[in-house]
Amino acid sequence: MVLYFLLPFVEQNNLYRTMSLTSDNFATTRPPVIYLCPSEFNSPDGVHNTFGVANYAPNVQVFGLLNVSTAAIPRTFTDGTSNTVLFVERYASCPRDLGYNRWTGTGRDPFNNAAYWAPVYTLKAGVLVPAGPLPQIAPSATMCSSYTAQGAHPGSMQVGMGDGSVRGVTEAVTLPTWCAVLTPASGDIIGNDWNE
Repeated sequence: MVLYFLLPFVEQNNLYRTMSLTSDNFATTRPPVIYLCPSEFNSPDGVHNTFGVANYAPNVQVFGLLNVSTAAIPRTFTDGTSNTVLFVERYASCPRDLGYNRWTGTGRDPFNNAAYWAPVYTLKAGVLVPAGPLPQIAPSATMCSSYTAQGAHPGSMQVGMGDGSVRGVTEAVTLPTWCAVLTPASGDIIGNDWNE
């Protein structure tokens, strides 16, 4: 849903106005090109089966859900905006576990359906989970997991930070550091591996 509500801010007003949150076409609409990574190889046209898919997912620990507190930038970012991931890169689909990264959610009941809020990261089956597992760096189509972030670029995966910057995350990042950068107000210390 976050990517849907961002449409007017990425010069996609026409698409935003034509989509209805409760219609059947909401989940099947192809995403704008800006939501697709040029390196995507599983679903390069933005469609998986009949669903519109994308390569980016918002961090639910930042944007929240109906039953999860929502952060307010920068007031509640006590860890700092430059230390908090807002968006992660993901494959549009992962054939191994049949997962896919819908860019709009389902457009149905937001109170009883976690898929309504798709795409999100750090949310599995409607439950906020600790910020793991580690992201995958350039996994093959048969090895990617829809339960984590991944990038198709050799050597790193891209993340969007709260201060507007983009960083490359490498395989050197440890789980404590990854967890620290996904929470806006946990008081965690970011390890030196974040700078590698």
